[in-house]
Amino acid sequence: MTNILITGASGGFGKEFTHYFDKDNNHLFLQGTSLSKLEELKSNIKSSVTLLPCDFSDENSLNDFLEEIRDISFDVVINNSGLGYHGYFVDMEENLVSNMIDINMKALTLISHVVLKKMKEKQSGYLLNVGSVASYFPGPLMAQYYATKAYVLSLSSALYEESKDYNVVVSCLCPGPTKTEFHQRAQIDSNSLLGKLFISDPAKIVKVGIKDLSKKRRVSHPGIRNKFSIISSKLLPHSLYIKIMKQVQMKR
Repeated sequence: MTNILITGASGGFGKEFTHYFDKDNNHLFLQGTSLSKLEELKSNIKSSVTLLPCDFSDENSLNDFLEEIRDISFDVVINNSGLGYHGYFVDMEENLVSNMIDINMKALTLISHVVLKKMKEKQSGYLLNVGSVASYFPGPLMAQYYATKAYVLSLSSALYEESKDYNVVVSCLCPGPTKTEFHQRAQIDSNSLLGKLFISDPAKIVKVGIKDLSKKRRVSHPGIRNKFSIISSKLLPHSLYIKIMKQVQMKR
């Protein structure tokens, strides 16, 4: 039996990861904020499942979650849970500013810390942290989201190098904009310029991410447009690229 933990499992990439790993010999541990959505997901998969409803923005709930998984030996962990918001940073409600830190950075970091301890003990395991193409440059009008994803990439890259010493693989999946429930929660219009850049099949992103994880790659960059964005951000003057990103975001 292979134990697999997937956070943010009830929607977007998390749901796609869940379906990807839905095999008879897998035991899936699925985290999400909505128990009803998790139960609906469970009813449509054949694997053995443990539901772990948890709101990572609540400190007590997060601590309970960490205690619940602390003694479980996971073979694969998908750190996917994330929160985004489109708009001027100063216009965000303070609870959203705080929640994005708690979910995108704090929870991901603490989960990584807990699961890597067990993986180090058994000298095996795979951890995939979900970052973004946004990890590579600042993003006006989604400033904090881009900053949190830069943190995810930096942390994952360092852990990749550390974990090689005990035969554990850490990788960071950095997809470009993808049409999932995320873009609706982030208030991005699918008919806008940014929305039209979305690729339509998150299942393909998940397959590439898992393939690259199995190949022990530090970072996974699915899609040609994704790679082009990263390359162009390095070739253009930083000040110009930030202005371009702002214009793109304003035409959402």
